[in-house]
Amino acid sequence: LDWACRLIQHRQDADMPRTIIDTLKSTFNVPDANLRLWDTLPEDANRWFAQPVDETVRQYASDIKTPFCGRVTLQTRNIIEWLANPADIRSAAIIPLSGNDASIPFGLLVLGSPDATRFQNAMATDFLSLIGKLAAASLAHLIKAD
Repeated sequence: LDWACRLIQHRQDADMPRTIIDTLKSTFNVPDANLRLWDTLPEDANRWFAQPVDETVRQYASDIKTPFCGRVTLQTRNIIEWLANPADIRSAAIIPLSGNDASIPFGLLVLGSPDATRFQNAMATDFLSLIGKLAAASLAHLIKAD
C-alpha cells in the first residue's frame, strides 16, 4: 500500500520510470531493479528506459503470463544485464508490463538480488502481478496508443 501511495503522489511524472525503480528498491528492500519499455512516444525514444530491446526479449515478455521468479537462467540472463550489477545477481523476478486488458506487454520490470533464495520458483506471484499492474498503469502515458 505504501508503494502504491508513493506512485499516486508522482502520477504522470515525466520521470515515473525512475520513481518506480527507486520506490520499489526502498519500499521492498530490493537490491537492484530496472525496467525497459518499448513502443514509447517519440519524445521518449532516447531516454534510459526506452533503450532498444531485442525481439527475443519482447517475445519472452509475451510468452510469460505470470511473473518469473527464480535463479538466473540462460533465458533470463540478457534481461538481468539491465541491472546495475548483473554479475552479482543470483535470483530475480521478471514482471511483464501490460495494459488494463492484459494485452501484449509494452515492457518488463526486473528485480534482482545476490541472494539466490530471495526470488524462488515456488513463490506465489500474485503480489508481483499486482506490482506489475500498478507499474504498467503508472507508465501507460509513455506508450504510443494503437
